Amino acid sequence: TPKPAAVRKLLAAGRGTSPSEDEVERVHDDYRRRIVERYRTSPIVREIAGATDVLRQLREAGIRVAFDTGFDRATVEVILERLGWDATVVDDTVASDEVANGRPSPHMIEVLMARAGVVDPARVAKVGDSVSDVEQGIAAGCGLTVAIRGRRTEPVLARYPQVVGIDSVADVPDVLRVTR
Repeated sequence: TPKPAAVRKLLAAGRGTSPSEDEVERVHDDYRRRIVERYRTSPIVREIAGATDVLRQLREAGIRVAFDTGFDRATVEVILERLGWDATVVDDTVASDEVANGRPSPHMIEVLMARAGVVDPARVAKVGDSVSDVEQGIAAGCGLTVAIRGRRTEPVLARYPQVVGIDSVADVPDVLRVTR
């Protein structure tokens, strides 16, 4: 979910009335400044074990690797730099502040498809760990939507039987039938 929308929703839920756009912007700016600094400096920020190996394995198999996220571009850049995920690991990214509609809208997937020259969404696999990831993959008509099992995704796995549930990022190559 785009972070300004999440801020708006949380503020409204916390007080029972909608916040002003100025307040949403002020809270979001503060959040963005703090999160960028945390991702830049916190020792707890690190990759999910084995993620880089999985991404490299996919790319070696000829699969383009692209990310879409509810974070803004500045946050994405800090995360990519921190993890060492350059163009040898990730082909493309799109951030929620670069599109009109974030997840669960299919817009970010469509942007990434256009950049990659992919016309048929059935050739796209969406992998994620949130409800909005799953709903985005379905909305985009992805040929495969994969949810990493967790407390956030278990309810949608029951609701959408066409979604493949996996236990770990390490399972992605098996689901995509990638061989070493």
